[in-house]
Amino acid sequence: MPDKEKVINGLEHLSEWLFQQYRVVYDGDAPNYYDAYKTVDDALALLKEQEAVKPKKENDGNPEPCTSWWYVCGDCGRYIDPHDRFCRHCGREVDWDGSDA
Repeated sequence: MPDKEKVINGLEHLSEWLFQQYRVVYDGDAPNYYDAYKTVDDALALLKEQEAVKPKKENDGNPEPCTSWWYVCGDCGRYIDPHDRFCRHCGREVDWDGSDA
């Protein structure tokens, strides 16, 4: 199984190279390079979209000891339960490792 971080790094470098070929070397007159650049860029966006997000802890702003705390998705910012593996609103995987849940 390929390492996702290595694939993302490789695609980022390829994306930069393809964009430079399109913009500098061919002065914008190479649609095939641009199409390839956009395809790589879209693939990167899809891969990054699948990465798990860290939950965030929010409160109601009341002074202690009357403060209420809850968790929200690190992507969409909506309420999640500490036992949720995926956000029930946007579907992103939640990475609870290292959080204070």
